Amino acid sequence: MAVSLSSTINDRFGSVRRFEKGGFIWNNAMSGFTINDREDSEDMHVNSVEGRKRPRTTMAPFMLFDQHGQLVGCFGTTGSLNSVLAAAQGLLNHIIFNMTLVSELEKGMSLNPMLLMDSVVHALQHAANDTLRAVCDFRSGTDQCARACL
Repeated sequence: MAVSLSSTINDRFGSVRRFEKGGFIWNNAMSGFTINDREDSEDMHVNSVEGRKRPRTTMAPFMLFDQHGQLVGCFGTTGSLNSVLAAAQGLLNHIIFNMTLVSELEKGMSLNPMLLMDSVVHALQHAANDTLRAVCDFRSGTDQCARACL
């Protein structure tokens, strides 16, 4: 069994509340949400709860399987509107260029040489010898973020 998990709940464990039926953790702030046509308005408070708000960030958790249906790895990106592009670049680097997870992150993510991506990428890879390799993007700046081979 495997799980691909990405989180954009601001602080660790968000509001420390969860939805009983779905297991979702509630966000602790609405600062990542806005209403497009009122974003610059003085009467718009980012933490106000109201309808029509949309997230300003995205996330892209996904799993990669080989041609035999065996799990190759779990990946996830969070942090900006470029998260889906960062996930796609990581996937292409892994499949087409046969890059390791560590070398992908050390190379940096950029689909445009003029624009360095600010999305954070994490991955857990299942290697052929039944070992797991966990890689955490050093750009996230958290103390738990360390490259490890399990």
